[in-house]
Amino acid sequence: MTDSNERPETWKPVPLMDGCTFSGYEASDKGGYRSIDRMSGNRHLKGKVLATRRHDDGYRLVNLRCDSTDPEHNRVHTFAAHKVTLTTFVGECPPGQEARHSPRGPAFNWWPEGFEADGWGTKKANHGDQVAAGTATMPVYPCRNAARCGGTVRTENRRCRSCVTEVGRDTVVLLNAGMGLLALVERFGLKSDDWLFRLAVEYGYTGTKAEARAQRPRGLQRVTLARAGRRCNAS
Repeated sequence: MTDSNERPETWKPVPLMDGCTFSGYEASDKGGYRSIDRMSGNRHLKGKVLATRRHDDGYRLVNLRCDSTDPEHNRVHTFAAHKVTLTTFVGECPPGQEARHSPRGPAFNWWPEGFEADGWGTKKANHGDQVAAGTATMPVYPCRNAARCGGTVRTENRRCRSCVTEVGRDTVVLLNAGMGLLALVERFGLKSDDWLFRLAVEYGYTGTKAEARAQRPRGLQRVTLARAGRRCNAS
């Protein structure tokens, strides 16, 4: 691929976007945006290069004024700069797809150097690009018991590893003490008993699932329940 510094800059008119036309603007294949000389009523407006601004997530934003004459219509549109570039040079984003940026980062809106493949692609393909480039990041959420344990997880509303370990060990204690599996599902705020039973087996429970389900609390020692409940009850 030819580097952008070694080729001339090409400008093209900005096409229809979000149902509006923008006849007063052009975008370049080097990530530039400008208004062009034009008439507005009896006034002659001189074109100029447009400034972009950086969003908190690293993407560049640009403001364009559409051609609408409807006084009720908000003519100023704020677009992600890469959307303007790709729509101008590639075409409208297909449904269910998004921009596939190159490893240079989200602020590098050159076409084609700033994007992978044809510019648009699926979220899965986009993440694959990031993994290949070593730039992929995973969201981090607080453990559902974060107020107590301070842990973090990769999937929202899940338990961290240390809390999973506690649940597993306490489930074995309570099953062996006679509490039923379905009661434990309710105790730990789960939707089914599949994961909880597998966890119990992992941490040493030797009974069958049917036996665990059939159990009912009978003569449970208060100290046993209190010890387990202090750590993980309904959390």
